[in-house]
Amino acid sequence: METETLEMIALVNPIEHIEYGRLNKNDLIMACGYIPQFFYGAIDKIKNRKNPLTLEAIAEEMDSLYMYGGFKFPFQGTIDEDGIFASPYEEDPDIHPYVRFSEPSEQFELFVYKYGIVGIRNSKNTKNFKIARFD
Repeated sequence: METETLEMIALVNPIEHIEYGRLNKNDLIMACGYIPQFFYGAIDKIKNRKNPLTLEAIAEEMDSLYMYGGFKFPFQGTIDEDGIFASPYEEDPDIHPYVRFSEPSEQFELFVYKYGIVGIRNSKNTKNFKIARFD
């Protein structure tokens, strides 16, 4: 059986947030925990089944791999063009991503934020995103 290697693309501190700039890049990647593995594992499973990659399929497969909720319990809020998460609650500050991960075509992106907050989106349609918590 032929296997394909899925390339991992990671952009650490993609917004160049000053708070994260003082941290070691490896520390920011490590702060993401297993979340990138759920993202890449989901994409790998979908591709191996020869199913089309969609945001919904990635979210479902990530939930299946995670097994503790995830996108089944979506967060409200938005992800702007730069990947900054804005809560719907006025008192909550905006959160900059630790790392932006993407798959080889770079169509689908994973943003990992503080507190285990995760956003996935279609880079070709940045209004198409999902937000959840993977703690």
